[in-house]
Amino acid sequence: NQPVYAIQPRGLDDKQKPHTTIEEMAHYYIGVMKEAQPVGPYHLIGLCFSGMVVFEMAAMLEAQGEKVAFLGMLNNYAPPENPTIYKVKNGLNKFMKMEMGEKFNYAIEKNMSLGKKLFTKAKGLLPTEKTAVIPEIQIDEPVVEVGNDLRTIHSLALLNYHPTHVYNGSLVIFRTADPIEAFYNEHLGWDRLIKGNIDTTIIEGCNN
Repeated sequence: NQPVYAIQPRGLDDKQKPHTTIEEMAHYYIGVMKEAQPVGPYHLIGLCFSGMVVFEMAAMLEAQGEKVAFLGMLNNYAPPENPTIYKVKNGLNKFMKMEMGEKFNYAIEKNMSLGKKLFTKAKGLLPTEKTAVIPEIQIDEPVVEVGNDLRTIHSLALLNYHPTHVYNGSLVIFRTADPIEAFYNEHLGWDRLIKGNIDTTIIEGCNN
């Protein structure tokens, strides 16, 4: 029999402060894992967001001289090499698939958003003397309190995760039969960060 350990993230309750980066999570999970198994070989698998974490764990363990016998992921795309370019390309791809009316509304929305940003920056450049009174204009942009909302915290951690290191071992990807997202290949982008073999198993059905 092979025991399986599932490690839950910090911050599921108010008693623990959640981690805010992938690197923090990976470091913490390795510590928890070593309490149960002090030395390798280790077998790691992550679902969706956790795929990023187990990749980082594998890279950290490899740097420590530990052996990772198995690295697996379920429905997890690699972080884009250049997030800005990916965002532009992805936005353009979605725009080109819109109907004419949708394109018009999208353009108006983006222009309004740009106008708000320009106004905010311009207001910061204007003189601040008491004689130069600038009328306050209300800009309706909601402020979201993150708190211990793990979904939001993990989303921000994902957006800020841009690994430049590689993992020299192999990877097994399990994914559903959903169409692969634009600008990704059959390896879901992991061939840029994984130097060993990448095997993919497609499971019939959809992610939902």
